[in-house]
Amino acid sequence: MSAAQTPGPDAKKPRPRAPEIPGITYRVLDHWVKKGYLRPSLEFPHRPAGKGNRRVWSDEEIRVARDMARLRAAGFTVKRAAAIARLGAQAVQVTLGGTPEARR
Repeated sequence: MSAAQTPGPDAKKPRPRAPEIPGITYRVLDHWVKKGYLRPSLEFPHRPAGKGNRRVWSDEEIRVARDMARLRAAGFTVKRAAAIARLGAQAVQVTLGGTPEARR
């Protein structure tokens, strides 16, 4: 790789974004994070949370958020939806009336 192809220290890096979940706004995600139902990591863990420190969403946290949205749409409270979503995708599927085998 030549020096021209090497990104400099000022090169822009891809920024983490909030997951796009149909029917769930950024405000709702922010509320769920503040209440402790979702736990994204911080872009700069050594800095305090707040302005200038973006959240980084792991695949697992995105799955939990999507499952919470599905459970909320089915009528579960946020607290109960979070508890079920943390148990895993199989628990969510069974709770919503399907069986894991039906998805295969």
